[in-house]
Amino acid sequence: MHEHHHGALTGPAWILLAGAFAIGNLGITAAYAAIPRMVLPWLTLPRDTRRFARGFFVLCGTTHGVMALTALTVGPAAVVHGVPAPPFWMALFGVMWTAVHLAQAGVSWGFILCFRRDLVHAQQLTADPRPPRGAVPGGV
Repeated sequence: MHEHHHGALTGPAWILLAGAFAIGNLGITAAYAAIPRMVLPWLTLPRDTRRFARGFFVLCGTTHGVMALTALTVGPAAVVHGVPAPPFWMALFGVMWTAVHLAQAGVSWGFILCFRRDLVHAQQLTADPRPPRGAVPGGV
């Protein structure tokens, strides 16, 4: 028996929401992967701090990567296999959750690019303009 939930997202709308959620989470995953290569090498940090920072970013990126993969597989599969649409409150929560993740991806990359620009500029002001060991060469 198929239940109808008034105001629930169905079919294509649910797939679009899952896709937007996945895009936001993939952006966050890429940002977490970029920080250890684009930002951390420019900072003078003790070895243990650097290792914990890398672990933090890898694990956070992994979490968001799994969330993206789940959205890309479970959401559309549920629609294809006729799983009843979620109630309106769950769809609304999904929309807000997706918006937060899209915003988080945007501000994560804004932070990375601006902070890296500032770090490169600060490095240029020092006597040794070479990029630190392990830094991604070129550009911002």
